[in-house]
Amino acid sequence: MTITTVLGAFVAATQWGWPKVAVGAVFGILLFMDCVYVAGNVTKIEAGGWVPLTLAVLLYAVFNTWRGGRVDLRQALAQMAVPLAKIPKLIADAPRVAGTGVFLASHPEFVPSALIRNLEHNKIVHERMLILNFEIMRTPRQSQADRARVQELAPGTYGVTARFGFMETPDVREALRACRSRGLRVYLEDCSFFIGAHVVVARPLPGWQGLKRRLFQRMQRRSASSAEFFRMPVRDVVILNTVVEI
Repeated sequence: MTITTVLGAFVAATQWGWPKVAVGAVFGILLFMDCVYVAGNVTKIEAGGWVPLTLAVLLYAVFNTWRGGRVDLRQALAQMAVPLAKIPKLIADAPRVAGTGVFLASHPEFVPSALIRNLEHNKIVHERMLILNFEIMRTPRQSQADRARVQELAPGTYGVTARFGFMETPDVREALRACRSRGLRVYLEDCSFFIGAHVVVARPLPGWQGLKRRLFQRMQRRSASSAEFFRMPVRDVVILNTVVEI
């Protein structure tokens, strides 16, 4: 209740344009009442109230570690990223093999790390390639007519943005079906799916920051698979690792 009052005062002062006197008069009274309740609850900490407080601190530490680690990981990946505009040059001299390669992209403006690793190790590309990015919309559900957006990046290479509402589960099969309605004839049985996995290596830093990064390294390696989350056919998925130091 105290936190809600403080946030309400902040919104009233910064968003609603209330004068400081009005903010102090209205929320000051509410804050005084909330502080009385807080003072009463403090007496219960010794008698068992420390248990939920300890659990809350542990949960906050986990959430804060995950959020901070993801920010560091995105920054490290941005430094390694290759702009999507360079893809014609990347694949220009690579031999073509039959089939369709679907590369999952976490950012619509960069070449997927799985595609770069595939070129480095296998030195080939498929005769048709899809760089698939999922976009979660602010609406609960997305219209089927506007599910997929297709852009030709190079001959035989397409950028596909699959749009899903925040109440929908992103599904690769559904995204490929939507591509067919856009004139891109692609079928599940002809596809190989490539996912770039990021293997996080924590730099040896002292103190709390070093501990947070080592904890995030363990959390990242035990996080859910992208293939499961995006409902990919597991037998047709190839995972290519990229080592990222944070």
